[in-house]
Amino acid sequence: MSVTHTVLHQLYQYDTFMDSLTSIAIMGSGDGEEVGWWATLTTRDDPPVPHNYKCYAVDTNSDLLDRLEPLPNLFKVNRDFEEPCLPIKVDLMCAFNSFQYSTNPLNTLKVWNSQLNVDGMLVMTIPMHSVVLDNAYQSRSHSG
Repeated sequence: MSVTHTVLHQLYQYDTFMDSLTSIAIMGSGDGEEVGWWATLTTRDDPPVPHNYKCYAVDTNSDLLDRLEPLPNLFKVNRDFEEPCLPIKVDLMCAFNSFQYSTNPLNTLKVWNSQLNVDGMLVMTIPMHSVVLDNAYQSRSHSG
Protein backbone atom coordinates (compact mmCIF):
# COMPACT_ATOMS: atom_id res chain seq x y z
CA MET A 1 0.00 0.00 0.00
CA SER A 2 1.45 3.38 -0.98
CA VAL A 3 2.01 6.15 1.55
CA THR A 4 -0.82 8.16 -0.04
CA HIS A 5 -3.26 5.25 0.27
CA THR A 6 -2.17 4.71 3.88
CA VAL A 7 -2.86 8.37 4.70
CA LEU A 8 -6.29 8.27 3.01
CA HIS A 9 -7.19 5.03 4.81
CA GLN A 10 -6.19 6.57 8.15
CA LEU A 11 -8.31 9.69 7.57
CA TYR A 12 -11.28 7.52 6.53
CA GLN A 13 -11.35 5.96 10.02
CA TYR A 14 -12.41 9.25 11.65
CA ASP A 15 -16.13 9.56 10.95
CA THR A 16 -16.61 12.86 12.80
CA PHE A 17 -13.73 14.43 10.87
CA MET A 18 -14.97 13.08 7.54
CA ASP A 19 -18.49 14.33 8.25
CA SER A 20 -17.15 17.82 9.05
CA LEU A 21 -15.66 18.28 5.57
CA THR A 22 -17.50 19.97 2.69
CA SER A 23 -14.73 21.01 0.29
CA ILE A 24 -11.40 19.45 -0.67
CA ALA A 25 -8.57 20.50 -2.98
CA ILE A 26 -5.89 18.22 -4.38
CA MET A 27 -2.89 20.36 -5.28
CA GLY A 28 -0.97 18.85 -8.19
CA SER A 29 -3.72 16.30 -8.80
CA GLY A 30 -1.89 14.54 -11.64
CA ASP A 31 -3.84 11.51 -12.87
CA GLY A 32 -6.68 12.32 -10.46
CA GLU A 33 -6.64 9.08 -8.49
CA GLU A 34 -6.88 10.85 -5.12
CA VAL A 35 -9.41 13.49 -6.17
CA GLY A 36 -11.55 10.73 -7.67
CA TRP A 37 -11.39 8.88 -4.36
CA TRP A 38 -12.63 11.95 -2.48
CA ALA A 39 -15.30 12.83 -5.05
CA THR A 40 -16.87 9.35 -4.90
CA LEU A 41 -16.31 8.63 -1.21
CA THR A 42 -19.17 7.20 0.85
CA THR A 43 -19.67 6.95 4.59
CA ARG A 44 -18.90 3.78 6.54
CA ASP A 45 -22.60 3.49 7.39
CA ASP A 46 -24.73 0.53 6.38
CA PRO A 47 -25.93 1.31 3.79
CA PRO A 48 -23.19 3.75 2.72
CA VAL A 49 -24.20 7.32 1.91
CA PRO A 50 -22.21 9.54 -0.51
CA HIS A 51 -20.33 12.37 1.17
CA ASN A 52 -20.69 14.57 -1.95
CA TYR A 53 -17.65 16.67 -1.12
CA LYS A 54 -16.99 19.59 -3.45
CA CYS A 55 -13.61 18.53 -4.90
CA TYR A 56 -11.06 20.63 -6.77
CA ALA A 57 -8.36 19.03 -8.91
CA VAL A 58 -5.57 21.60 -9.33
CA ASP A 59 -2.87 20.94 -11.92
CA THR A 60 -1.03 22.78 -14.68
CA ASN A 61 -1.25 19.74 -16.97
CA SER A 62 -4.51 20.18 -18.88
CA ASP A 63 -4.11 16.78 -20.57
CA LEU A 64 -4.23 15.04 -17.19
CA LEU A 65 -7.20 17.13 -16.06
CA ASP A 66 -9.06 16.30 -19.30
CA ARG A 67 -8.72 12.59 -18.48
CA LEU A 68 -10.52 12.93 -15.15
CA GLU A 69 -13.89 11.27 -14.96
CA PRO A 70 -16.61 13.93 -15.20
CA LEU A 71 -18.43 14.02 -11.87
CA PRO A 72 -20.94 16.65 -10.73
CA ASN A 73 -18.91 17.48 -7.60
CA LEU A 74 -15.46 17.50 -9.26
CA PHE A 75 -14.06 20.79 -10.53
CA LYS A 76 -10.92 21.01 -12.64
CA VAL A 77 -8.60 23.96 -12.02
CA ASN A 78 -5.93 24.31 -14.71
CA ARG A 79 -3.62 26.63 -12.74
CA ASP A 80 -0.31 26.69 -10.93
CA PHE A 81 -0.85 25.71 -7.29
CA GLU A 82 1.82 28.20 -6.19
CA GLU A 83 -0.65 31.03 -6.86
CA PRO A 84 -4.17 31.58 -5.48
CA CYS A 85 -6.30 29.36 -7.69
CA LEU A 86 -9.38 28.19 -5.79
CA PRO A 87 -12.76 29.93 -6.04
CA ILE A 88 -13.55 29.15 -2.39
CA LYS A 89 -11.70 28.37 0.83
CA VAL A 90 -11.52 24.63 1.44
CA ASP A 91 -11.69 22.45 4.56
CA LEU A 92 -8.99 20.04 3.45
CA MET A 93 -6.07 20.53 1.11
CA CYS A 94 -3.89 17.63 0.01
CA ALA A 95 -0.56 17.63 -1.81
CA PHE A 96 0.44 14.07 -2.56
CA ASN A 97 3.92 13.92 -4.09
CA SER A 98 3.65 17.42 -5.57
CA PHE A 99 4.92 19.98 -3.04
CA GLN A 100 8.55 19.16 -3.84
CA TYR A 101 8.05 20.76 -7.28
CA SER A 102 7.30 24.14 -5.74
CA THR A 103 9.89 26.74 -6.75
CA ASN A 104 9.13 28.86 -3.68
CA PRO A 105 8.03 26.50 -0.88
CA LEU A 106 7.47 29.15 1.81
CA ASN A 107 5.34 31.31 -0.47
CA THR A 108 3.42 28.23 -1.64
CA LEU A 109 2.58 27.34 1.97
CA LYS A 110 1.48 30.95 2.55
CA VAL A 111 -0.82 30.80 -0.51
CA TRP A 112 -2.24 27.44 0.54
CA ASN A 113 -2.89 28.71 4.07
CA SER A 114 -4.85 31.65 2.61
CA GLN A 115 -7.04 29.20 0.69
CA LEU A 116 -7.89 27.05 3.73
CA ASN A 117 -10.86 27.66 6.00
CA VAL A 118 -10.18 28.48 9.62
CA ASP A 119 -9.22 25.16 11.23
CA GLY A 120 -8.65 23.73 7.74
CA MET A 121 -6.19 20.88 7.36
CA LEU A 122 -3.22 20.47 5.02
CA VAL A 123 -2.05 16.92 4.29
CA MET A 124 1.20 16.40 2.39
CA THR A 125 3.29 13.44 1.35
CA ILE A 126 6.75 14.13 0.00
CA PRO A 127 8.77 11.32 -1.60
CA MET A 128 12.27 10.80 -0.34
CA HIS A 129 15.03 8.47 -1.36
CA SER A 130 16.99 6.97 1.52
CA VAL A 131 20.02 4.70 1.43
CA VAL A 132 22.84 3.53 3.66
CA LEU A 133 26.14 3.92 1.79
CA ASP A 134 29.52 3.23 3.40
CA ASN A 135 27.84 2.95 6.82
CA ALA A 136 26.35 6.43 6.43
CA TYR A 137 22.66 7.22 6.11
CA GLN A 138 21.92 9.43 3.10
CA SER A 139 18.61 10.98 2.19
CA ARG A 140 17.55 13.16 -0.73
CA SER A 141 14.37 14.55 -2.18
CA HIS A 142 13.63 16.30 -5.45
CA SER A 143 14.02 20.03 -5.17
CA GLY A 144 12.11 22.46 -7.37
